[in-house]
Amino acid sequence: MYGNSGKNSAEFEKSILISRLLFWLVLLVMFVYAARIEKQPLLLYKGVKRNFIFYTLSVLAIFAIAIIMVTVLGVLVKAAGLHPRQSDRYLLLIQILKSNTLLLIFTAITAGIVEELLFRGYLLSRLQLFFKNSYVPVIISSVVFGLFHIGYGTVLNVIGPVLLGVLFALYYNRYKNIIPVIIAHSLYDLVIILISAHTLAHK
Repeated sequence: MYGNSGKNSAEFEKSILISRLLFWLVLLVMFVYAARIEKQPLLLYKGVKRNFIFYTLSVLAIFAIAIIMVTVLGVLVKAAGLHPRQSDRYLLLIQILKSNTLLLIFTAITAGIVEELLFRGYLLSRLQLFFKNSYVPVIISSVVFGLFHIGYGTVLNVIGPVLLGVLFALYYNRYKNIIPVIIAHSLYDLVIILISAHTLAHK
């Protein structure tokens, strides 16, 4: 399907697993870099501890806003007469993750933990030290986050993450707590992949 043989699909599935493991390796390297070179923790902010209800509501709110933002973006793109075609690589990714539940969950968890710790936990906080400003770092880190997704094929795969990056960064900037953002991000990726798989199956 999508121009790929079963062998190519198996190889791509293996590459997905390897790439996710490499993400964890990068995170480990950044932890070591922060501790040994910068002489400080990866996460500069020590957020105020909140109760379970606060965390739950935060996750639900972030997740709901993320879904609404991306849905509105999709509607605006269609209203503008643009119908960007998803790349074969992205379509195969969705197909593979749909058929491999463990890899799907691992991918979603990896995205939530690794991307948030790197882009919000590390990059955002370091940019704030450099710019001494709360909002320029939010924009820069979000654009970098969007460009990180450029390999998925369309402009939506970049603009969407940029908007999500702004949302995640604003929450982290306000509450200095990365946990709700990690959970919401993982949940968002999981749901979006399942929705995409369902949509493709009914085309």
